[in-house]
Amino acid sequence: MLSLNPESGESAAENPGPDPNPVEFYDITRVDGRVRCWVWRGYGVRSPLPHLVRHSPDGFEIGYGGSGPADLARSILADHLGNPDVEPAVYQAFKFSFLAQPEWSAGRKIPVAAIEDWLTMLRAQRFTLEAAS
Repeated sequence: MLSLNPESGESAAENPGPDPNPVEFYDITRVDGRVRCWVWRGYGVRSPLPHLVRHSPDGFEIGYGGSGPADLARSILADHLGNPDVEPAVYQAFKFSFLAQPEWSAGRKIPVAAIEDWLTMLRAQRFTLEAAS
């Protein structure tokens, strides 16, 4: 399981070097009642985000705190971190931070920088909580 605890010694998948065309943002859209997520890289290159099915075999969703948004959160973090084994507590927290608001039900763009900032905050909070116990 991928841990975000800095003391665990675990990290994302081995990075062979800088990506020549890194992900810039995740673009979540609703078209004809279906939610899709596109992974956008530089130079206008996009690809569909693979759905890592755990909670919602019917697909992604956005705008509330259910199963479809949980799978979307898990799939985004797995893609971003390069590891499909993301802790449920982490992707559920991501879901509520980035996907569960009703005003996002039509879709939204999530920049990679926002994800990195959120992960940095989460790591700091976990470190602080573990140090206090």
